Amino acid sequence: GFEDTQFKTDEDDTVPFAKLICKVRDELVAIHMDGLNPENGGNYLEPEEWRKVMENRDDYVMIDVRNNYESKVGHFEGAMTPDVDNFYDFPQWLEEAEEEIPKDKKVLMYCTGGIRCEKFSVLMKQKGWGDVNQLHGGILRYAREEGGEHFKGKCFVFDDRLVVPVNKDNLQPIARCEITGKPADSYINCANMECNKLFVCSEEGAKIMDGCCSEECKQSEFKR
Repeated sequence: GFEDTQFKTDEDDTVPFAKLICKVRDELVAIHMDGLNPENGGNYLEPEEWRKVMENRDDYVMIDVRNNYESKVGHFEGAMTPDVDNFYDFPQWLEEAEEEIPKDKKVLMYCTGGIRCEKFSVLMKQKGWGDVNQLHGGILRYAREEGGEHFKGKCFVFDDRLVVPVNKDNLQPIARCEITGKPADSYINCANMECNKLFVCSEEGAKIMDGCCSEECKQSEFKR
């Protein structure tokens, strides 16, 4: 049953998952819309082709199909980074951004591993965009095969690592610590268990606030 499955692997010196849980879900990535068949999605651009399009200065619009906290710490040069909290917010964002993206313009889109683009590319084609292209394998494959060229910052991942390098020749943070205001690209969860907010925080900021996002949380009786 898995002969057509594209397994994605990533080596690390640590174990970033505490345990393995298998669950059945209606949607792997939830967009809450019916009729989005990935077979009707955009054209695949292999990492090498993606890089060539960027370097040839083609006329295109590039969309980061990830949540705002992901693009905050890293994204491709010149990409639109929608201010959305969840993937299912993208249909509404597209309605509001429609005038900014001409229907006759080449569209490039990317996400972490390519899964969200499988659905969003279908939606854009249904809404009238014709030349829709997606980065095959997403940011992580691009990092392995093209060295992360033209990517700024790091890539957010949904495991205990939280962020991983993309362009190892340019590790300069593009986000800022929410406590100190200094450049940072590390995420932590607020130490107040009732808050648990995910926010960018440097080691210095974490020490100042005891791992909390605010003074109110720092004084909480539910602090870890």
